[in-house]
Amino acid sequence: MEENHNFNNMAIDNDNNDKVGLQATKGSCPATLRGDYIKCKTISHVYIVSQIYDYDNDGMTDFNEIYVCSHTTNHRNKRLAELWPNSAYVYFMWIMGFKNPD
Repeated sequence: MEENHNFNNMAIDNDNNDKVGLQATKGSCPATLRGDYIKCKTISHVYIVSQIYDYDNDGMTDFNEIYVCSHTTNHRNKRLAELWPNSAYVYFMWIMGFKNPD
């Protein structure tokens, strides 16, 4: 499985070193929130989490409860589980903040 981490490396490095720009860290599915992003492991593609529906009312985000938007292949509020068979194919990335230049 080929992995391209340029976007992730930048966002993680920004967070770890308090650099200007998007700051993010790798997360987990159960705590993923609307506005976080999903990075595909096999292709250089990012999905933005647009909705989460807690179908089982357990207060945790399950893989089949995540809806995303993307631009390369236009998707609007598409269920992530319909795009990828399971969570082994993606990274859950939590947006920690955005630092503006001084």
